[in-house]
Amino acid sequence: MIRSVVTKLWLTICALVLGILLTFSLFLTDRLEKIYFSYQIRLMTDHAEQWKKIILSNMQPDKLQQEMEFWGKVSHYKLTVFDSNGIVLYSSDTKHSPLEIQIDLKHVKARLVNGEYYYKGYYPEFHMEMTAAFLPFKDPFNNEYLIMVHAPTDDLMAMIKTVRITAFGVLFLFLVLSGALVWYFSRLIAKPLIEIRKIAVGMAKGDFSTQVKYNRNDELGDLAKTMNTLSIRLNKTLGSLSRANSDLNALLQKWKEFVADVSHELRTPLFLIQGYSEAILDNVVKDKKTQNEYLAVITKETLRLQKIVNDLLAVESGLPLQKVETVLSKLIRETLVPFEIAANEKSIAIEMHDSLKSLPPVNVDPAKLDEVIYNLVDNALRHTPQKGKITIAGAVDNPGKVKLIVRDTGTGIPPEHLPYLFDRFYRVDKSRSRSEGGTGLGLAIVKKIVEQHGGDITVQSQLNKGTVFTISLPMK
Repeated sequence: MIRSVVTKLWLTICALVLGILLTFSLFLTDRLEKIYFSYQIRLMTDHAEQWKKIILSNMQPDKLQQEMEFWGKVSHYKLTVFDSNGIVLYSSDTKHSPLEIQIDLKHVKARLVNGEYYYKGYYPEFHMEMTAAFLPFKDPFNNEYLIMVHAPTDDLMAMIKTVRITAFGVLFLFLVLSGALVWYFSRLIAKPLIEIRKIAVGMAKGDFSTQVKYNRNDELGDLAKTMNTLSIRLNKTLGSLSRANSDLNALLQKWKEFVADVSHELRTPLFLIQGYSEAILDNVVKDKKTQNEYLAVITKETLRLQKIVNDLLAVESGLPLQKVETVLSKLIRETLVPFEIAANEKSIAIEMHDSLKSLPPVNVDPAKLDEVIYNLVDNALRHTPQKGKITIAGAVDNPGKVKLIVRDTGTGIPPEHLPYLFDRFYRVDKSRSRSEGGTGLGLAIVKKIVEQHGGDITVQSQLNKGTVFTISLPMK
């Protein structure tokens, strides 16, 4: 079974061309045969008219016979003159005696009555197919004669056969040339279809990078453009799906990490609470002082659990803000009060830059913003060595926005950790004990609160030089 579109198209057009050419050739040769036969009859009739005039010119019989014989040698035709009884009077045929070519004129006269002055058929007298034209006439003495100009049909048709052979030869050559041209144009027409098929196969295998190169303004051009558009859109769609799948996998991974982190954060205090509680209930410790110490640990770990839960709620729930017009310099000064003792113990200077005084009042939730500043200063204090410095500054950003900058001279953050700094439970120092502070949710809470206010927060850090957190907030 033929599968190639080009071959099918080529065979179809070739069959159509062959049918048309063959029909036309048969019609043409048939028509040519009829025209040629009519032409021969007309020539025979003209020769008969000429010989009629010669016969009526009273030429001597011997001389007339000689002229006929000579004419028979140089002409394609033969000439025979009959009297009314079918007896041959004169003949140009030197191969047959007059007696051999005597014919019955009844069928000839019957045709003459019907107006038929020629006949093509088998003549027993000549033992062959003959074509003949007849011309009856009378002499001045009212004697009837019949002139028959004739020739073998095969001789007359030889030219027609030659024409037929030539015609079919030309037909064959034309068919070969047509086949070659049709093959070329079939491939030219089907080329975009072949390319589209290749691209469709490639698309089925996931390759959407190839485009159909066909720029003509026809149906195939429209199909090629549609295929290219489909390929581009599918490529974009699959790219989006791939990215969405990657994002989903990343989200699932983060969720797994979140669950693992929450479980880990909760496991330690729960383990301590369980252990110390069982020790008290089982009377492992009996003196009052040790029991109080155990109860203090239980209380501490319970408060730790409460803080973890509250921090998780703060990150996930996004409670509505209670915005009021707030003077930032006053809010920050109040926020820094709890850090004075710890800062003095480490000889760390916490400074409010004069730029804070020039900041206009902003519309924020003061409790939430206090938590943001508290977390940032707390982190800075933890990672700034003795005799270091923490500075809080401000600036008016683009119209309608203010900036708060918290800068420290601490140990800095390695660059590879910066993209994940605001993730939940993320710790730069994995080896740091949880007992040293923090749940790993502080910066996640900071980012959540800032985004609730319609702002954003960024971080820049250099190892052994310090870290800078920049908060941008709208004024209203």
